[in-house]
Amino acid sequence: MDEKKQRFSGKPIAEQIVNFYKVNNIQKFTFSRPFTRKDPLMEIENEFAHLWLERTELTTTYPLPGILRWFPVQFTKVHEISPIRNAIETMERTNKTLTNHITVFNKDKSMQINPLSLTLTGILDAAVMGGIKNYEEVFFNNEYETHHPDDKILVEKLKDLIADQIPLLDLCVQIHKQKAPDNLQPLQKRLEECFCVMKTDVEEKYGKRDCDIKLENEVQMRRHYSITSDRLSDITITSDTALMVNMPIPLQSAY
Repeated sequence: MDEKKQRFSGKPIAEQIVNFYKVNNIQKFTFSRPFTRKDPLMEIENEFAHLWLERTELTTTYPLPGILRWFPVQFTKVHEISPIRNAIETMERTNKTLTNHITVFNKDKSMQINPLSLTLTGILDAAVMGGIKNYEEVFFNNEYETHHPDDKILVEKLKDLIADQIPLLDLCVQIHKQKAPDNLQPLQKRLEECFCVMKTDVEEKYGKRDCDIKLENEVQMRRHYSITSDRLSDITITSDTALMVNMPIPLQSAY
């Protein structure tokens, strides 16, 4: 999946395509085991400061799925993911999930709203989430910068991911507003209030960002399909005309 991830990176790929490559032609598998290791240089008691991952990577001899009943493991690699890298991976997964919700909505306006509701609640409701606040408390302070000078680039990357999340959340809240039935209007109001507070706070600290992906309404989609259909018709007509022009005229008999 690593090669596919590089090919799909930064592109709004449909979830069906991504899911296909998740379970087809796979040779590399990973699983992570979280564990706690106290940082002797950090006095803070926040669990995010001491949450490491032990990641095991397995490479099989042949890609799966296949006709064999079992596949030997050819290579095994075990390495550790530091708390700051774990935070970055978590933010990347969250932003990818938000992007996927937007992509699904642009493809299918009849999408189910429940997964989006759960995602937005987990991110925006501080009583549920608190993730970004934890990251700021642990990594964005003088103590961490002093004791971990080599992580300066990683700290800036985490800040960028937090800032990049705001425009994605903005679009997802708009989608939720369009799709939310009457019984979810109180939740919608709560999400909008939380988002306004979060947006103001993040943009003041890390700057305002834009995203390439946009919402497509039904009028835009119909116009796009109409233009595409017209272009196909023009191509067909042009091809037929060219065929008629290039077709040799049969000689008529003199008799």
